[in-house]
Amino acid sequence: MIARLIAFVMLALGAGSASQFPEYAQQYRQRLGGAVDELSVIVGEFDAAARSAGLTREEALWQYSEAGGNFLPERGNQMRRAINRFETLREQDTLLDQGGTFSALRVVLLDADRQVAEGALEDFRPAVPLTAEGLSLTAAGGALGLIFYQILAFGGRRLMGRNAESRAGASGTGRGLPKSQKPS
Repeated sequence: MIARLIAFVMLALGAGSASQFPEYAQQYRQRLGGAVDELSVIVGEFDAAARSAGLTREEALWQYSEAGGNFLPERGNQMRRAINRFETLREQDTLLDQGGTFSALRVVLLDADRQVAEGALEDFRPAVPLTAEGLSLTAAGGALGLIFYQILAFGGRRLMGRNAESRAGASGTGRGLPKSQKPS
């Protein structure tokens, strides 16, 4: 009875957690779009300023790095980080636009931008998934929950069985048989 209850809880936790992925991915995507738009303005203004001075982006960044003092070189480093982040986020945005559920899983779970992910989590509100994508992830999450339960249950039984055998062997009764049934 308890084992079935635990299995049901694992199924519900897995299904419930996985079912929320599409909503979180949507929040991430919205935040990502905002970050790409904002960084696009910053990088665009920097590139325009470099062009008006007759420089490429790299030449302008190099001039920052070669300037005396601490302020301009650090400002150049900040700009380089902003440009790199813009390019990374733009690639993620393209992947999310062109790809399906598995592309979104990869981007959000493995390559997520920390600031975007934290912002998405702050705005995240659980939702009931009514899309095919949400329902399939709910089923997959439930299956993973049951698999996790089976691994824990099977491993626990094996561990308990080994402990019982060791206790029986240590007591000198041989393989857990009572002394009256012990072979001579």
